[in-house]
Amino acid sequence: MHAYFGKSQKRYRNVLEIVTGKIKDTLLAPAQRKAFKEMEQVFQKISA
Repeated sequence: MHAYFGKSQKRYRNVLEIVTGKIKDTLLAPAQRKAFKEMEQVFQKISA
């Protein structure tokens, strides 16, 4: 799931990449949470 949400990471990152990554994670967290919940609902419907 990390690759799907863009969380695959390089081994070494500079400070700017770390800061912008945290900002991006903070801004996108609600949307990602909603998308994950929607995916869970779809899988529950399929498995039911």
